[in-house]
Amino acid sequence: MAEEILLTECPILNLPLDILLSICEYLEDRDILKLGRTCYTFYEITQNNFVWRVLSLQRWGFCNIQSTPSCNFRWKSYYSKRRTVEVKMDGGRSGNFQVKTLRGHDELITGSLYVKLGANAEIDEFKLSNVVSAADDGTVRLWDVDSKKCISLCKIDSPVKCIVNSPDMSEIIAGDEMGRITRLKLPSLEIVKGHETNSPIFSLQYIKSCVKGNCDLFLSAHKDGSVLFWKDFENNDTVDPYRTVHTGGYYPDGGKDQLKILVNANQTKVVIFASDKDDLDVLDFAKTSTECTEAECLITRLLLADHVLDGGWIKVSKTPLFICLSFGQISLFEIDNSKNMLGQWIHPIDKYSFHNFSCLSMCPGHDFIVGGRDGEVQQYTINSKNKIELIKQFHDHKGYVNAVFATSYRVMSCSDDFSIRVYVWKKEGGRKVLESRYTLLGGSLALNPFPRLTHVVHDQVSCVGTNGKLLKVYVFQD
Repeated sequence: MAEEILLTECPILNLPLDILLSICEYLEDRDILKLGRTCYTFYEITQNNFVWRVLSLQRWGFCNIQSTPSCNFRWKSYYSKRRTVEVKMDGGRSGNFQVKTLRGHDELITGSLYVKLGANAEIDEFKLSNVVSAADDGTVRLWDVDSKKCISLCKIDSPVKCIVNSPDMSEIIAGDEMGRITRLKLPSLEIVKGHETNSPIFSLQYIKSCVKGNCDLFLSAHKDGSVLFWKDFENNDTVDPYRTVHTGGYYPDGGKDQLKILVNANQTKVVIFASDKDDLDVLDFAKTSTECTEAECLITRLLLADHVLDGGWIKVSKTPLFICLSFGQISLFEIDNSKNMLGQWIHPIDKYSFHNFSCLSMCPGHDFIVGGRDGEVQQYTINSKNKIELIKQFHDHKGYVNAVFATSYRVMSCSDDFSIRVYVWKKEGGRKVLESRYTLLGGSLALNPFPRLTHVVHDQVSCVGTNGKLLKVYVFQD
């Protein structure tokens, strides 16, 4: 086709529509808009949904927008809005955002997360999200960020220690100090059902099945060291609990193929639970490791030298890799289910020593971000040789980094210095590296003994920092 066009010296406006659309794939967004001003033919082409869908996928395809439906969805409007908000969030000038303070909790806030409400929530990324928060005053609140008002409230008779979204985003699951798991329907926060357990809850997570057709499991971790795996909330159906010596963080992961892996990082131990059966409900922790067969749950314990802070999974090879963060060291472990001997399932393959780690956030791909007690924020990667490699280090904060929240498009950290620091990804030397951009100030000395930002989350148009009894919301809009 191209040779025929060249030989006949066909005017560009006489080219078939699919070729004209293909030409636009190689142009920048500004050039496409300029092209649309030359004549009516090109104006119609630049209004085509296909052109802007391609541009959007090229720029933000890593954010899982491929599944966004094309019918009745204007990709040009999507691209324009997202690009405008992106520029504002990357720049951070004072005129680019509004600061809102959400007040209402009487005790310290223990958790916050974003929720999208409405039928079009999945594709309407630029409608300001609602925020759900939980606190030690025993309340769970749903906030409308635009009006700064609490639009729904649920009172639970015990301090709420953690909240999590249900997989279908229709409910909030809350765990409290009395050991109750409460399901709250969105947006009313009406109690759907409560489930009693025997110990205070400090962590709630969903374990997603990696085998098609299998059910997911819900995990609740308790202060007495027990872990409950819920197969069916409606019937209070749980797998037998596994009791650990200490409490800690729990890091579920789908593993490879039909292998399911759960890591429990205790104070000085990392415990690996693995099952190679087809269904997640075969997890049975009543047996000891010597009684387990190859087809049943295997338990491996690995002693570490220091207090475990956090952990996460990275997939860079055929076998899953687990990163364990302690106060003075990052440890990298390989989980190899091809070994027959129980002790060979997990073994250390690398470590990186540093004196003051505080928190960890995993990124899409091979990278992870670590915060430090002296204000450092560091970007690491696992290279092709399965070695931990420091990519970049920042010293923007002046105090302890309490939390880091990383996504495929932005990284934010919060600190005892009352600030949120914003970082963006950029291409450098053929790979993605962080670039430090600006600081958002928040927090109040009047909130002693907790005058600091302890937690931060963000979405496409805003971010939320937790400051004692308050939520500080920074909103960027087109």
